[in-house]
Amino acid sequence: MEQEIIRKEERINYLKYTKRKLEIEKRRIEIAVNNFTIQQKELFEILYCSRRVRVSRNEILRRMHISKSTYYELKNSLVVSALNSIYPIILRDEIYKKFA
Repeated sequence: MEQEIIRKEERINYLKYTKRKLEIEKRRIEIAVNNFTIQQKELFEILYCSRRVRVSRNEILRRMHISKSTYYELKNSLVVSALNSIYPIILRDEIYKKFA
């Protein structure tokens, strides 16, 4: 009986720890999204928040009234901005490695 109680307490502690980690990650993502420009937010919403159907690139270009090159530049800047907000040290280290 005591072993079962101990296992349940360990499981509860593990779940609390996991929940806390997810809350921190969620907060980091919220900060990253809040740092996006208006166009980046719009692209993020279309690409990652529309749960119904995957939206094609051509549909995104039409909706946002942008060219294909602008789309790729915007998508790249969105990823870099998110990485910089969520994991700033990792991004800085990667940039230094590329140019060193």
